[in-house]
Amino acid sequence: DLKILLQYSASEIKSTLKASFGAFYIYQIEKPSVYISTDKRKKLPKEDVAMLDAHVLNNRKEIIITDQLLDQDDKGLKKMLDSHRIALVLPITKDSIISGYLFLGEHLSSQYTTTDTRALLTIADELTIAIQNALSVQEVRELNESLQQRVDNATKELRASNAQLQKLDKAKDDFISMASHQLRTPLTSVK
Repeated sequence: DLKILLQYSASEIKSTLKASFGAFYIYQIEKPSVYISTDKRKKLPKEDVAMLDAHVLNNRKEIIITDQLLDQDDKGLKKMLDSHRIALVLPITKDSIISGYLFLGEHLSSQYTTTDTRALLTIADELTIAIQNALSVQEVRELNESLQQRVDNATKELRASNAQLQKLDKAKDDFISMASHQLRTPLTSVK
């Protein structure tokens, strides 16, 4: 289950890296995005995520650390991340396509170290694969449910058609029985 995977991963990463919170924002095809946070934070507005998307696509950074955003182009992004109290962003990408983000709050003891960022980069590929697998499993489940519902509807229609055919068959038998009886009476007289 995607939500359980994200909740567990966010919790583990938060505690391991001593972050104030951990959150995932994951895009889904033809569905609303999924937002999971360890501390029940509100989902980021679409405009803020779009700003983050533009920055990631333009700069191709593997990790965004809010305190390291200095130049003029990054001022709006830094302000937005600070407003949500996000200290670190790990884009989750596959083949240069953004699947979502991992957000971490402020470090509880000091700042994020290069060891922390290397650890995040190490698990980024595994996270991407796990999320893609969960999304695929979810899609297969939904497809199975849809197919089961269609099979159930088709079965119901077939049963209704079968009942109608049985009624028609009984009416035909009744007609033939009545017609043969009606024909026998005059034939007996003629004989």
